Amino acid sequence: HQLEMSEVRDAVKSVSDAGEFLYRVSQGYMDCLRSWGDNGPGAIGCHDPCAVMVLLDSSLFQARRGCVVVEVKGEYTRGATIADFTGRLGEAQTDVLLKVDAPRFYKELARLIA
Repeated sequence: HQLEMSEVRDAVKSVSDAGEFLYRVSQGYMDCLRSWGDNGPGAIGCHDPCAVMVLLDSSLFQARRGCVVVEVKGEYTRGATIADFTGRLGEAQTDVLLKVDAPRFYKELARLIA
């Protein structure tokens, strides 16, 4: 993950009442993910904020066109999302986000929440 939920929370916490609300309600989300033990110490991705922000300002991201599939037969990867840029799994049907300008992301998110 190139963005962390803790940094998103810090970016919006004091910008407005809405930012404070988002800061408080996201704590339960973070606690739940940490209890699952999937994310390592403190590293919780920002999937939903990224989905919204790419719609509002795609210039924050670098993307590459690819074929995205969910692997359903593997013993170890069942349910994993796989991005194929070679065309072996099918025709490219979506833009896969590869990089984000994190400082700009946090600043723009805070501006929008304010």
